[in-house]
Amino acid sequence: MGRNFDKQDLGKYPEICREVKALKKEVRELTLKCSQKEAEKRAIEKFVSEISDENLRRIAALRALQGLTWAQVAAKMGYKFSEDSVRKRYEKIFGEKA
Repeated sequence: MGRNFDKQDLGKYPEICREVKALKKEVRELTLKCSQKEAEKRAIEKFVSEISDENLRRIAALRALQGLTWAQVAAKMGYKFSEDSVRKRYEKIFGEKA
């Protein structure tokens, strides 16, 4: 027959039902939020992949997608690039003045 329940166990049933309902609502909300964030992530990846200039695309990928510091981006780009130069190139993507 399974587990034996007593009166106290049975009295918990309404609270368990409320908790289940609340948890299901939270799961729905988190699933929606996750879907929205996945869409944002894909849009950013698409934006970066469509940057026509190879160096700008690589700088954007290193900085935005990998989260590297400007010093790390410059090091990955090679000896021709300084922290300041990669930051300025990155800002060019958005038409910002360096």
